Amino acid sequence: MLSAAEDILSQQHGKNKTTTTDACLPSITVREHKPATAEVLLSDNLPSLIVKLTFPFFMDRFPFGLRVAIVCILQATSYFVVAFSVSIPMSLAGVVFVSFGGGLGEITFLGLSAHYQRIAIAGWSSGTGMAGLLGSFTYAFLTEPHMANLTPKVALLIQLFVPLLFVFSYFLLLEKPESIYSPGVHPKTWIVPKGYDDFIVSKHRVPQRQLGAWERVKLIIPMLHLMIPLAFVYIGEYMINQGMTQQIVFDCAHGFNLSLH
Repeated sequence: MLSAAEDILSQQHGKNKTTTTDACLPSITVREHKPATAEVLLSDNLPSLIVKLTFPFFMDRFPFGLRVAIVCILQATSYFVVAFSVSIPMSLAGVVFVSFGGGLGEITFLGLSAHYQRIAIAGWSSGTGMAGLLGSFTYAFLTEPHMANLTPKVALLIQLFVPLLFVFSYFLLLEKPESIYSPGVHPKTWIVPKGYDDFIVSKHRVPQRQLGAWERVKLIIPMLHLMIPLAFVYIGEYMINQGMTQQIVFDCAHGFNLSLH
């Protein structure tokens, strides 16, 4: 969504295009100030941040399958909403959907990795980092005139294979250990029983002390020296991506003879 931020806003400023027309410029004499993408950045990160700060305190009562289903629905909904958007608020609503889904998915799959071997955490970390890089390159390839030359709308709809891949991977491909709660068809089974974690811990792991919400919050303090540097890295990253990169334009000699975007 961040890669498509400028196209999302351009569609709502009378620049909705059926084909990509941006051409390589032999030389750059005047720089055009385009609509800022800060609103897209905020919509893409604030909901995800709220999810990551609040959901860990109660989401353990919801089965992994239900959480994964919600993530996939939010992802698919966001692509449809943004692709067929007719206004900026509608576009930003689609970005909010994908942000909620992304935040919930990130902490869901991190928690899921605890039920598998240690290499699962390394896979989660690598996949989370690669997702942004792969997504941006894929969108650039699909919309670049010298490559796929598709419209932003078509490019977003093509990305619908991602939630389908999530569904296939979790519900059909992944082998689930006994420690993962499996709900039934009846809605009453869609909530994890309170004593289920204690039962699993007593069978497979050394029993641990149960922590309340405030005790969990206090555990953040010893980790601040690790969290603060990471926070500065992310602030700098998003400031560069959405505040500076959109103002950088290359001429033909320095832009591989590709379009402006």
